[in-house]
Amino acid sequence: MNARIFKMALMTALLVLAASLPAMARGHGGPGGYGGPGGCPGAMTQLTPEQQAAYQKLVQEHVAKIAPIRAALQVKKAELNVVTIDPKADQSKIAGLAKEIGTIKGQLTEEGATFKARLIKEFGPMAMGGCGGPGMGGGRGPGMGRGPGHGPGYGPGCGGM
Repeated sequence: MNARIFKMALMTALLVLAASLPAMARGHGGPGGYGGPGGCPGAMTQLTPEQQAAYQKLVQEHVAKIAPIRAALQVKKAELNVVTIDPKADQSKIAGLAKEIGTIKGQLTEEGATFKARLIKEFGPMAMGGCGGPGMGGGRGPGMGRGPGHGPGYGPGCGGM
């Protein structure tokens, strides 16, 4: 009975994963989610058309490269969920799956850092958030940082307040 439940849950997870792959591959349009460098909606307009095409190509290559890693992560998470609901679950299998999930997350982190470094090298700091906007650091007032001038505020870039 438990093997049957496991197989059904695993098949369901795989079907959900297969259905979500196109959405995962499409991503959010850019590292910041707005389709432009650093997530600034207007940042892409500061790039030449050639730079915009090169940027989009790099993003598409990155998304294609990490899609199988993200898919593997989702499968391992689904496996872990199935194993943990089993009252007779083997603790060593749970620990092994958790370690595999950690390894996969490490791969995603490494790929993300490599991608960010490449964007900054090719497009400058604007590629990863030079827009400014609400956030932590470099703000006006004592805020939550270490001393005056730190805390919520607008960073350098697109001309906050």
